[in-house]
Amino acid sequence: MKDLTSVFIIRHAESQPDAQVPEPLWPLSERGKKQATDLVPFLKKNKIGVLYSSPYPRAIDTLQPYAADCDLKIRLENDLRERKLTENFRTDWQSILIRAWSDFDYALENCESSRFAQLRMVSAVKNIALAHRGETVAIASHGNVIGLLLNSILTEFGYDDWKTIRNPDAMHIVFDGIQFSWDRRKLSLFE
Repeated sequence: MKDLTSVFIIRHAESQPDAQVPEPLWPLSERGKKQATDLVPFLKKNKIGVLYSSPYPRAIDTLQPYAADCDLKIRLENDLRERKLTENFRTDWQSILIRAWSDFDYALENCESSRFAQLRMVSAVKNIALAHRGETVAIASHGNVIGLLLNSILTEFGYDDWKTIRNPDAMHIVFDGIQFSWDRRKLSLFE
């Protein structure tokens, strides 16, 4: 159908976490840079014509090789950013995340609940899909908010499913002008 928007949700390539660097500024690792380059054939095969990214460097840099190869602009959307789980680097982040997946209203002080981050992400992706009806779009974002987006489509998608999303990974969702659909398949990025 002409009005269907095909959206490829791409979790960014492998990043280089550093306790001395604010999490939004973490770059791609050397392996992540190669993964981003290796992603180009997958994006070409799927005829991606529109690119959006979180403003975080690791998401932008995941799409950059394809953008350069196809002379496309990467549009930044702040609401595609990762959810703010903690204020500072913490080693117990996973226990906080488990609790946030079991209680969508739970959040540390000055951080985002799952419910808030999910609403933000769903709204951003829906607005992008509405602006590009009938087109094929790639969106580079982050594991936590991608998982919350997928949970909004299939409510049984939970923490254990989130753990299976790799860096990078791709999920193909379709927007019919009203709602998203997803068949739960993750796509093979590197054939």
